[in-house]
Amino acid sequence: MNLPFFSPDPIWARELLLVGYQLFPCSLIPLHGRLTVLSGNNGVGKTTLLDAIQTVMLCHQQYISMNVASGQNDRSIIGQLRQRVAWAAIGITGHEEVTAMGVRLAVRPSGEQLDLSPFVLRRVPLQERLFFDLETSVITPDFQVLSRRILQADPTADYLPFERVDDYHAFLHEQGILPIPLMRPGKKKSFAGLWRQITQPRLTDLQAFLQDMLCPPPARKMNFSDVEKLMHDRRGVEERLKRLVRFRETRLKLEELRVALDSARRESLAADLVVSSGRVQALRQQEGRLRAEQEKAQQELTAQQTALTSLEKKESEVSTQRDLLQKKQSSLDAQLRRHKEYVAAGKELAAADKRLQAILSEQTSITEKYRVVSEEITSGNTKRTELLVEREKMAGQETQLAKDAKAWRSFEADLTKAAEILGRKIGSAVDVIEAWNEWEGPFQELRLLPTWKEQLTELRRRTKRHEEALLLWTGLVGANAVTDPPKREDVETRLRAIKDEIIRLSLKEVKLVAERGRIQQLRDTLAQGRPPLPPEAQRMVDLGLADPVAMDFDQLDVQEAAAWQTRLGPFALAIRPREGAKLLDRLEGSDRVFVVTSDAGEEDWASRTAAVGGRGALAWYEPQGPVWLSSRARAEQLIALARELDECDAAMARLKTDMASQRALEERLAAVLGAWDALCDRESVVLEEALAKRVRVVSEGQARTKACHDCVEKLKNRIQVFELAESPAQLDAVRARIAGLERDVKALEEGLARLRTSQEEFQKRQSELERERRESENSRTKAQAQRESLEKDEPLDVLEGRVDFTQAELMARRVAELTKELASIKGKIRAGAEQLGKLRADVQNRSTTLNDMSGKLRHAVLEMEQATAQWGRYYPAEDPAALHGDWTEARRDKARHAWAEARVALSGQLELVCREYGQELAMPRDREPDQLVGDVLTMLLPPDVELDREEDKLKALRDELAKIEGKLRGYVEAIRNNVDADIRALTRKLQRINDILSNLGFGKVRKVYLEKVHEPAYEGLKHLRSTGQLSLFSSGTAVGLREFLDQIREIIARHAKGAQLEDDQITDYRTYVRLRWAIEDDEGRERRSGFSSGEGLGINLAICLSLLFYEGSDSGQHRGSGILLMALDEAERLDERAMNTVRDLLDRVECQMVLALPRMLNISDSLTHILTALPQGVTHVGVYVPQAAETVAAVDDDAGPAGEIA
Repeated sequence: MNLPFFSPDPIWARELLLVGYQLFPCSLIPLHGRLTVLSGNNGVGKTTLLDAIQTVMLCHQQYISMNVASGQNDRSIIGQLRQRVAWAAIGITGHEEVTAMGVRLAVRPSGEQLDLSPFVLRRVPLQERLFFDLETSVITPDFQVLSRRILQADPTADYLPFERVDDYHAFLHEQGILPIPLMRPGKKKSFAGLWRQITQPRLTDLQAFLQDMLCPPPARKMNFSDVEKLMHDRRGVEERLKRLVRFRETRLKLEELRVALDSARRESLAADLVVSSGRVQALRQQEGRLRAEQEKAQQELTAQQTALTSLEKKESEVSTQRDLLQKKQSSLDAQLRRHKEYVAAGKELAAADKRLQAILSEQTSITEKYRVVSEEITSGNTKRTELLVEREKMAGQETQLAKDAKAWRSFEADLTKAAEILGRKIGSAVDVIEAWNEWEGPFQELRLLPTWKEQLTELRRRTKRHEEALLLWTGLVGANAVTDPPKREDVETRLRAIKDEIIRLSLKEVKLVAERGRIQQLRDTLAQGRPPLPPEAQRMVDLGLADPVAMDFDQLDVQEAAAWQTRLGPFALAIRPREGAKLLDRLEGSDRVFVVTSDAGEEDWASRTAAVGGRGALAWYEPQGPVWLSSRARAEQLIALARELDECDAAMARLKTDMASQRALEERLAAVLGAWDALCDRESVVLEEALAKRVRVVSEGQARTKACHDCVEKLKNRIQVFELAESPAQLDAVRARIAGLERDVKALEEGLARLRTSQEEFQKRQSELERERRESENSRTKAQAQRESLEKDEPLDVLEGRVDFTQAELMARRVAELTKELASIKGKIRAGAEQLGKLRADVQNRSTTLNDMSGKLRHAVLEMEQATAQWGRYYPAEDPAALHGDWTEARRDKARHAWAEARVALSGQLELVCREYGQELAMPRDREPDQLVGDVLTMLLPPDVELDREEDKLKALRDELAKIEGKLRGYVEAIRNNVDADIRALTRKLQRINDILSNLGFGKVRKVYLEKVHEPAYEGLKHLRSTGQLSLFSSGTAVGLREFLDQIREIIARHAKGAQLEDDQITDYRTYVRLRWAIEDDEGRERRSGFSSGEGLGINLAICLSLLFYEGSDSGQHRGSGILLMALDEAERLDERAMNTVRDLLDRVECQMVLALPRMLNISDSLTHILTALPQGVTHVGVYVPQAAETVAAVDDDAGPAGEIA
């Protein structure tokens, strides 16, 4: 079929062949390179055709979805077939060898299962006669018969069957026929899901479909089988390292204690030697000095006893004299004392009165000053409050003015920028209004530009349809089928006449086909020769025991052979025994055999009618049929039948030519009637020209208009900002006033602080004066009471001093002198007695000390000898005489204590180490603990470690542990890296799909796009980058595979809002990301819901076609060659405009689509099939090509192969 209006990719699906289907016994249906429409009522086979395309493409019953759009889920492929064998194939054009791909459908004997056998044809066009005998209406049963028919059609052609579906898909992909590699894992499922989503467009399922389609299982799956082994190896290495570190720490500790013990022992022994030697020398010197001092102290004791006796005699004399004077002086002394007290009390009373008068005067003055200061503080606080209130008010004004000034400066910048854009100065609100009026009109035209473009597109389509309809009309006028000017009634009358003629020719064709079939059947029957004998009869002939009876009539002509064939009836296939053969005794088996035992003469075979024969009492009916009894008769009949076939073929050829002509004329007239509105649409040309000119003018100034309008609109929205022009100057004035207020407040606060200080000082002085007043009053009261008491005890003359107290004073002075002298003597006596006692004690002590010193000297000499012997025991090679140092008794004791502590510490550590390692330790009394350290270390040394190679072994174990932990960290890091890599791949995939979708706007939908959204668990996954949160790297922690996964799951779950993850979900990127889709309408708004059915269908179709283009291209970069074929069932929601949008989408994604709907639409640059049910139970297919002068039709009926395409 020639489609001049469409030039598809090099390889595309040209036609669809169905053989052996209920509604399509043999139908070859052309496909358009972009859009093929199946139009017809329910039950005419639209969905059957779509299922057949899906069957050829997928060829796998697991993924073939049967009519999911219509809801008839009980449908099956077997239910669509007419017989047990059927064929479905898609014709391919553009490939140098492959001409078709198809599948053989064979029902198994059980009738419940179906076998699908894929194949391709090479170098032979897709033809009905390869799969269906047009003369006998017999379907090609298998590939063997198909091979013979292919060789008959073209000896260079062949076919290629496939045992495996994956081999079939791999071949088609390698040959560039199918760009989608369906042989790869998961591709069949994704393609089937894509087919189902397009066929059954539901927006509610689109989200899940996108998730399944674009988020396949991760290609790289983490294998944690080695983690358990690494954990076990880590525990082993860590245990060995722990033992070695423990031994090293033990050795270092013991060595440290051993060295400390040796150092403490050396110091202790050296201190003993030095201190004992020095002590012996010091004691000998002290002993000599003490003997000399003892003799001198004895002499001083004797002299002190003599002086003390003289002082005691003098003391007795002075004491007697003083007692006599004291008796006379005591009376006068008492009076004099009371006189002095009375005079002092009077002076104190006068001083107290004077102090009270001064205090009262000062209190009055301070009270007045305090009042004045308080009034000044109250006044200052009031003024400060007023200043603060004014400052707060000014601060509020400053904040508002700062905002206004900022807004004005921003607006000034916008005005400067607007002047550059608009080419004029904007200095006032009036200028803004003028600019708005200038650009509002052009912008409104710009907003109407998309609508004008749509109208222009529609006008161009109308103009194109008008031109095409005019071309069709001109062709009909040239063929004298119609007359100018066009009149619809004339065309309809002419079309009805042609349809009547076609029906008449169709009925005549039916009769011719039936007649030809009858002739051909007779010819085939005669060409096969005589009917075969029964097997048992043939065996007797082969053994030479009998001859066929029909051999007796081999040379009869047709009339004679027909008469004898009727007479013989069933005995025409009988045999006659040869002479002497006992045939009847040798027959066996279950076959019926007729035997003639005598010669057959004409008189023996009665012939009462032309079709009734018999012999004796027997009679039979022989139906009319070909005369096969005689070879001569068969030859004569074959010649006559050949002539009849030629005449029938010539008549049928003439009839087909007439029918093709009438049908072509019918299609052209139908096309004219279908495009009658377009034919009469003459104003579209004028409207298109005017609108195109206006669109061009607006489009040329589109950028400047939008920029200027946006600029003016921005200024207009902020036009009130002109009122803020004075705000910067006002802001400066307010800030200056605030600064002055702050200075006044500060000065006032300083003055108030000084007044408060003065007030506090006055309060403090007032308190002090009050205390002094109370003290003065107390003193006055006390003095007054004392004067009154003395006046009661003594006469006033004595108290006022009118008595002579001179003699008393002289006596008192003499008594005092004697008392002083007596005290001096007593002091000397006490001192002498003390000195005497000291001298006696000193002499006694010196004697005792001398005795003790002698004992200490003997002990010190013994101790020195013992220290020398002990030093020689531990350090025999060192001379003790060389030891020296500033050793004291305290330092020696401290050294001894340190030695004891070091011995205890080392002994305790040795016992503790042995207990920790489970060893017994016997501590010998004759050995120091440091002498056992080597034996203990040798006993505790690990078996695989040498004592001198301990550090090397420790480093090797640490390196090994670091490598194991590095591998474990690698597993943790690999989880995030793999997930991030899969998400990045998904991002790139979405970017490429969105690049495709960016060009798929339609109607009010400007753009459809897909986007990914990270789940909360992804935040937890990002925290895996730092493995410090995992306790599996903590020393001594026993962690297995389960704990390892639980820790990772816990970190992720902290951010996943409580979601629980399975083990395989941890490494699956689909756990951390989900997909969603949205659209942007022509007003720039984002929408995710509230779509009409037409919009939903368009959105679903745009996304699915983009996915199909992506799957059929090189990762979405460029479109590869090959067939991208999809189907849309139950598309009644689409109107003509929506269908034209679908047509444009197909061009953009370079895809073919077969669309089924119950009505007929006139879609430019497409192919429409009109499906009509016929009474014979098959479907009539009428092919209508818009804007083309070619019509192809197919008729399916019970008289011949259905769906034959002319």
